[in-house]
Amino acid sequence: MSVQFGMVGMGTMGANLVRNMLSHGYSVAVTDVNAELIEQFTAECGSAAVVGVRDIAALLAELESPRRVFVLVPAGNPVESVIGELLSHMSVDDVILECGNSHFADTQQRQALCAEHGVHLLGVGISGGAEGALKGPSLMPGGSAHAWESVKCVLESLAAVADGPCVDYIGTGGSGHYVKMVHNGIEYAVMQLIAEAYHILSACGGFEPRELANVFAEWNSGRLESFLVEITAKIFERKDDLAEGFLVDKILDTAAQKGTGKWTAQESYNVGVAVPCISAAVEARIVSALKESRIAAASQRTECSSACDSNACCSDSKDALIAEVESALYGAVLVSYAQGMALLSAASAEYDWQLKLGTVARVWRGGCIIRAGLLADIQRSYSKKPDLANLMDDTEFSARLWQSVPAWRKMVTRAVN
Repeated sequence: MSVQFGMVGMGTMGANLVRNMLSHGYSVAVTDVNAELIEQFTAECGSAAVVGVRDIAALLAELESPRRVFVLVPAGNPVESVIGELLSHMSVDDVILECGNSHFADTQQRQALCAEHGVHLLGVGISGGAEGALKGPSLMPGGSAHAWESVKCVLESLAAVADGPCVDYIGTGGSGHYVKMVHNGIEYAVMQLIAEAYHILSACGGFEPRELANVFAEWNSGRLESFLVEITAKIFERKDDLAEGFLVDKILDTAAQKGTGKWTAQESYNVGVAVPCISAAVEARIVSALKESRIAAASQRTECSSACDSNACCSDSKDALIAEVESALYGAVLVSYAQGMALLSAASAEYDWQLKLGTVARVWRGGCIIRAGLLADIQRSYSKKPDLANLMDDTEFSARLWQSVPAWRKMVTRAVN
């Protein structure tokens, strides 16, 4: 019997996506440059629905026609190599689903190359991490509409569910990977905002980790409900299993990055849209990585600056500070989403993608890292006015933002003090 789908790349994401496919009754042929990963996976599954093969040629020989192959390998040269080998064996109307974190311009070049062979390439943005791949991610496919129709059923079955499957056809070209890129840019911004809210509460308000866990859990039950706020509450509860105290107090204050946030900031210059929340978050990560330089600079502080009392900036009660930070954080999160959506709107016009931003908001409502309750509101705004250039022009969102302005001013003052 022919196998329905192929998977090239059996790392954590690829393996979990295959497990997801198997749970929905699909048959999959799998391969990887690491033969041990194939053996371990097929032995673990013990199912006739998964076929492990030694290489790409053998994988394609197992598949029904037209052949549909998922590629989940590291971005860059590994993707180029895999697609080149696939094309040497593929036939007209076969489909490649490139699911890594590729730059959208690279995706479009690969689509043009595939088209010369009569092969369709979908650039599929995936969000949700390893757990999402297993239980239901958010999927953002862009490229050939014909290819989308040939894989629509399997992608809809794999995706998370929130007001329908969290997947839809994004548009032509590299639009799928572009939308995923902006998703990651928004993620950078929201994570930085959460970090700054934590710092104000901790350094200015004297909140301990257990108190912080309660504060963020409470916020997650309100208008800040989101995956990132939810897991932040859990982070504060985590004890250090090697010593006394909480893990959050022991973690080095440096952060790495994979590049998608940087790409988002760079692309904002290309299309002429300001995304200062995202740009500032990228810069904060860069500064955080300069740990040795920061330590050296801190050692040169004057006696006056080292004698400053950080707690002197807060004479309010803890409840008042919590309310202030919540309001400021909510407004800043709204702005981060608004900036990301404004970038998508401008890119849609620049690259003639005709993106449906209400659809993008719906796709992000489940499975992905930036899933949040406010995405339902964003979806409604674009449903009412599909050509809305900026969420901050929406009457409802504008009113919410103005309500946060007093808290923003107080937060900036506290931070400076």
